[in-house]
Amino acid sequence: WEPMVAFYREIYAGLAEERVTLYPGISEMMTSLKLPVGVVTSKGADSAVPVLTRFGLIDGLATLVTFEDTTRHKPEPAPLLLAAERLGVPPADCWYIGDSTHDLKAARAAGMRAIGVLWGPSSREELAPLADDLLENPAMLGKMLL
Repeated sequence: WEPMVAFYREIYAGLAEERVTLYPGISEMMTSLKLPVGVVTSKGADSAVPVLTRFGLIDGLATLVTFEDTTRHKPEPAPLLLAAERLGVPPADCWYIGDSTHDLKAARAAGMRAIGVLWGPSSREELAPLADDLLENPAMLGKMLL
């Protein structure tokens, strides 16, 4: 599997520059938040950091948890619990926002509020049974926090 992972990372690195884009409204949402924000990703740091840096998001993060940071991965709660620990926030006070069933299962297992987003790859029908709330667009997050 190691040669396959190396091949994937090589291809991803070459394509990420031209194909990875932000969903509309993400930059505005991230800069408007007045709370500590962390990112928990299943990607490795070698993939996540360049993308977050390119879009000017890395400096606004209070923590970043990548694949290398835990031995257990989503849908297991370990990476989310590590992020909460690094933020110094009890898991019950955290909102985890995700676009997949793995994300929301991990949030539930961590004891966090599970927020599903409908602008990613998963459908409303997939996310709704696992979500405390669903967001139609990034601007809705700000309204939820008021």
